[in-house]
Amino acid sequence: MTLNTRNLQGVRPRQVVATDWHDGPHEGLAEYEGSPVLRFLLVGDPHAEVQTFVLWETELESLAALTARITGGGRAERRVCVVPAELDEESQGILKTGFDERQVIVGLLQARGIGEAPSRVVDVATRDREAVLARLVRGRYASEWTSYFPEGHDSRKTGA
Repeated sequence: MTLNTRNLQGVRPRQVVATDWHDGPHEGLAEYEGSPVLRFLLVGDPHAEVQTFVLWETELESLAALTARITGGGRAERRVCVVPAELDEESQGILKTGFDERQVIVGLLQARGIGEAPSRVVDVATRDREAVLARLVRGRYASEWTSYFPEGHDSRKTGA
């Protein structure tokens, strides 16, 4: 399954598993209908009205098994789950797959939070990946990410 930003535009994730939480999810995994599970990382101001997240495509097709293990079985009552400090071996293995260092950055997303429907989604072209990585290394400053979201950009029309 490959990422198509048109599938994410305006759609809330089916499930979010947060591995880092400070007044909301900062890092973790998100599952959207018709998309592979995506790894996300908040960049910029975590208290901004609209937050920016970097997205990586993972090899995971679903968060169902991980969510069931975190919540003690069955379907999660909440769409957003936080990973507990202690995890069993199988859950650790699922997370390791979701955070594989060989993953490729595939997009940027803006929303009021990762659990909300995105207002903007932008594919990151191969030529832009080095610049995105450089910005991640330098720090998480929202002003540095605005160039990826031109005014009036609508991924539903352009597919990017």
